[in-house]
Amino acid sequence: MGAAVNNRLDFMDEMLNDDSVIFKEFMSFYRHHENKVIFFLEGDDDIDYYLNKIQNKFGEYDNKWVEMSCAGRSNVVQIIKDLHEHTKQEYRDCKHFGIIDKDYNEVSDNEFPEIIYITPCYSIENFYVSKDFFKKVVNFKFYLNGKEERNNDFQRCLDSFESVRNDFIDKILELDKYLRCNRIMYDLKAIDSKINARQLKLGQLLDITLTGVELKSDVLDFMKKKIEDFNLEALKESNDFYLEKTHDDLAMLIRGKFMFYFITQYLYKLRNDNLNKNPQIFVDSSENDKKNGDDKVKMQKTKLSFNIENPDLFSALSDYADSPKCLVDFLENAANNTLEFA
Repeated sequence: MGAAVNNRLDFMDEMLNDDSVIFKEFMSFYRHHENKVIFFLEGDDDIDYYLNKIQNKFGEYDNKWVEMSCAGRSNVVQIIKDLHEHTKQEYRDCKHFGIIDKDYNEVSDNEFPEIIYITPCYSIENFYVSKDFFKKVVNFKFYLNGKEERNNDFQRCLDSFESVRNDFIDKILELDKYLRCNRIMYDLKAIDSKINARQLKLGQLLDITLTGVELKSDVLDFMKKKIEDFNLEALKESNDFYLEKTHDDLAMLIRGKFMFYFITQYLYKLRNDNLNKNPQIFVDSSENDKKNGDDKVKMQKTKLSFNIENPDLFSALSDYADSPKCLVDFLENAANNTLEFA
């Protein structure tokens, strides 16, 4: 059999595996990065959180490893499955890993646990609403550490954050229950399509201040839905999921984009209060700055820049967000599995 025929048969065999749009994108991507470890991520913004965490284990970005954005959770899973089953050994042998959000999926099985990391919370955005994250932001971006004499603003910040975050969780929980119910119904094929949560504008549902959260609308009205749109058994299953969970638990399980919206709005208000002549949170810092003589302690104002319409500051704050042990362990094992490849 001639070389031309062989090449044609190889091409036809390969195409059986490569008919998806995402795999065609991978083949083009791979040609430029075939000697590097590839991390498949859901979206373009994910790299902001994972960059330094992966870099600490794998070395310099774009030298030892690269990321490919796959436009969704299912695409990450599918491309890894396709690579695993591919007829071309070069693709099967390329070093790759996937990182995906748990979302509303209660994952009981992971077909590729050594290759795919699934967040223990809803998504990476949830890592930005932990108390530890907020403490670091107050320390490094608002210059308070809780050890200053005659200044209780650090604790005042923490108390406000926890109170407002918990209030937000209480107010947003009903919406999250309906969305989880909707996902259950979709998975059971009881409905043809899911509610597009990206189209829900939370600013129309609630208002966040430094003292609490106010609902502006009934949740069903906000969603343009009726209770009849939800299966009662699915709604009970969804409701049961949240029972007996603390606010700290719920902060990790409620839709990540909702929790991200909260921390964005809250930090924006906190920044403005810090820069205000008569703050409601940074009271002691402001008063100490106004004193004379030895009693005066100059207040160091935050330099945190903020565009509320496009809160890209979180790429700069990503190192302060939690790095769960399961992620550290996954990256450690993944790095060890690439030693021979490197």
